Amino acid sequence: MCTLDEVRYSCKNEYKKEVLKKVEAEIKKDKSVFGSEITDIVKLDGLRIIFPDGFALIRQSNTEPVFTLRFEADKKKQAVHYKNVMIDILDNSIKEISETKVK
Repeated sequence: MCTLDEVRYSCKNEYKKEVLKKVEAEIKKDKSVFGSEITDIVKLDGLRIIFPDGFALIRQSNTEPVFTLRFEADKKKQAVHYKNVMIDILDNSIKEISETKVK
């Protein structure tokens, strides 16, 4: 099993709840987005997206303007893939939310 180092991803505090909802919606809209079958999504304290070979986790910090991300899979290449996909979804979600707030 390969567990990647924790990622701390900046996001304004006032955007975090809305961004997390957007991330969840994007994942539910395209369940193949990670390229692996999603076997479960646990919404306790964030989102834990569970795959047959590992998981991707996103949690919002209660004390800092960041999301904490964790990734684990049987192989490092797959864990890195989960990380890259999650960061892409997060980038797009934050961009979309911040653009609507500026208008």
